[in-house]
Amino acid sequence: MNVGTLIFDLDGTLSDPAVGIGRSLNYALEALGYRCITADEVFTFVGPPLDWAFRRIVPDASDETVRALVAKYRERYEDVGNRRKGHLDTSTVLQSPGQARGGNE
Repeated sequence: MNVGTLIFDLDGTLSDPAVGIGRSLNYALEALGYRCITADEVFTFVGPPLDWAFRRIVPDASDETVRALVAKYRERYEDVGNRRKGHLDTSTVLQSPGQARGGNE
């Protein structure tokens, strides 16, 4: 059987992004001197846009501060995100010469 397209649902079905999101939220919060959120609070912020999340966590933050929090979050998530040691990069494994791949590359 030849499969032309595979679709992965990565919003918690195949992976649990809450750990990486929580660590990245707290990295940003701590870097700018705010209190970290608890593991139970993280789930509120899995899915919505980052600026929305930071405005809920730090209601009195200025637009500039929210942008700085988002930048710090992305700095951390880029480095660690939800990657786990020993996991293969599925997109690399599945990429065959001459076949297209979609999504965030």
